[in-house]
Amino acid sequence: STILALIQRWNQKEKQKIEIEKEKLEAEVKYLKQQINPHFLFNSLNNIYSLALTKSDITTEAIIKLSTILRYMIYDSQKEKVPLQEELNLITNYIDLQKLRMNEKTILNFKIEGDPDSYYIEPLLLIPIIENCFEYGCDNIHDSFIDIIINIKDSTFTLVTRNKIIKLAEIKSTSKGLGLNNLKRRLELLYNNNFEFSIQQKDNIFEVTLKIDLRK
Repeated sequence: STILALIQRWNQKEKQKIEIEKEKLEAEVKYLKQQINPHFLFNSLNNIYSLALTKSDITTEAIIKLSTILRYMIYDSQKEKVPLQEELNLITNYIDLQKLRMNEKTILNFKIEGDPDSYYIEPLLLIPIIENCFEYGCDNIHDSFIDIIINIKDSTFTLVTRNKIIKLAEIKSTSKGLGLNNLKRRLELLYNNNFEFSIQQKDNIFEVTLKIDLRK
């Protein structure tokens, strides 16, 4: 009876440790996700402010796009997972918002291949990569390009982005700072070893590749 009591007590302590660790991980993921919103909002409002200063006719359209994005961030992003199509809609709306301020100096190539139906993903997981492309690869002064290619095949989600580096001095802080460093930590917490994430910088080109096993 003494041995049985000790075993039961040990099992109880192990369960408590697992619950505590789970709560800590959930709290960290929530904290990392919350860090994205102010950063994203700040940059978007700056873009709309620039449009307003020039009395652009597309200012109203930009505000509507931002409203749709914020609605997703406030309500849908609180879920543990969302349909992949909803996350892709967020990316599309964000890119549309960026296109409103772009000129012919930047060539944009945005493509989605494959069928996202029936797949789910953690919300706000992709936006740091996409945002990085426009923030450091587009200034409407220098000739540049941005490639954003998304592929869904055999339960594997792949995102590849490439952009010319316009702000060379600042790109280093992006890879080490809030955006991509934040994302890498979230991926580690959410997907364990079921993802690949790489950053390459060569010949003034910045490339990010993300692969996720959507079955996990």
